Amino acid sequence: MERPRWKGFRELCRGRRFVFGQTIAIVKGREQRFDTLLHPGAVAIVAMDDNERVLLEKQYRPIIDKWLYEVPAGTLEEGEDPAEAARRELLEETGYEPRKLCHVASFYPSPGVSTELIHVYIAGDLVYKGQRLEEDELIETIWIPVEEAVDMVWRGEIVDGKTIIALLVAKSLGYKCS
Repeated sequence: MERPRWKGFRELCRGRRFVFGQTIAIVKGREQRFDTLLHPGAVAIVAMDDNERVLLEKQYRPIIDKWLYEVPAGTLEEGEDPAEAARRELLEETGYEPRKLCHVASFYPSPGVSTELIHVYIAGDLVYKGQRLEEDELIETIWIPVEEAVDMVWRGEIVDGKTIIALLVAKSLGYKCS
C-alpha cells in the first residue's frame, strides 16, 4: 500500500488557544482534506495521598452542559515543559503542589481530528498551598478512595476519557510514583 504524503495545513480560524483548519495529504494518489484542530498538548494528573485516595474534580463543562468527575488537567502553554504544566495545573486547580511527580503515559485522545497529545502524571507527597482557579473555571475538589474512583469508571459515573485512561494506567502501576 502506498504511504500517504503530508502536503500542508490551511488555517480556517484561530481561537484563544487553538487553531482550526484542514490538513492536506495525498492519500491513494488523490489530494484529501481533513478537518483539524491544532492543539498544543495537555497534561492529566493522578494526585494521590498517603491514604490511597485520589484527588478528583467535579467540574462544570459548558460545551456539554454537564458536571464531570475528572482528574486535574490542563493545556500546555506555548513551549512549556509538560512536567511544569502538570505542577502548574495541579496547583491552580486544586491548591496542591507535588513533591513527587512521575510521567507514566502519553496518548492522543482524538488523532482523527486533533494533534492534542496528553501526558499523564502520578503526583504524590502533596503540600497544600491554596487553590488558584482561573476566572472561567468552576471546580470542586474531592478526595475519593482510589478503588472507588476506578469503580466509578466501571459504573459509568466517570465518563471523561483522559480521566479514565489516567486512572487505569495509574492502577496498572500500583498508583506509585517512584
